[in-house]
Amino acid sequence: MQPTSSARGHSHIPLSLERRLVQGDSQAFDTFHAQVGQRLFRYVRARVRQDAEAEEVCQETWIRFLRGVRTFEHRASLWSFLLSVARRTAIDHFRRASCRPTAGAGEDVALRARRPATSVARTVHNRAVIERATERPANVTEEAWEALWAHDVDGVSIEEIGRRQGIPKGTAGTRVFYARKRLRA
Repeated sequence: MQPTSSARGHSHIPLSLERRLVQGDSQAFDTFHAQVGQRLFRYVRARVRQDAEAEEVCQETWIRFLRGVRTFEHRASLWSFLLSVARRTAIDHFRRASCRPTAGAGEDVALRARRPATSVARTVHNRAVIERATERPANVTEEAWEALWAHDVDGVSIEEIGRRQGIPKGTAGTRVFYARKRLRA
């Protein structure tokens, strides 16, 4: 009987197949892909919103796997290595998606970014609170102050602030929220 990775406490991939993959054998890749392709897709699909996204992430995962498999050191199973590549690829996918501008049908992305996200009364109140503070308070970071000023005074969207500061929109929103909270404290 041929030893398998499961003998080392991992998945059922034969060690000979792992070795051939590391050496760049294309038939070994076809065999490995046939054995784990559907499992990989299910793993990725459980982490993304749609089948199309899962397919995109899986394709990128396989590309990254093939680039990195030659450095595989057998400290874990090849399946574990593939899953770690898939996890990192999915994370990168979400990071890229959070920075992409989106627009509805027939809508200009630049115009949408300038559209106020809050009610007029709230915007006026926020602007008044900020304009009373002529200098950045010591308990607010410079990046958060710039984000708050841009959002509440200049009317810049959170997405645009994220793009300007080179951060995900969620981080930009968090900066605005906590800067506003500290300013009112």
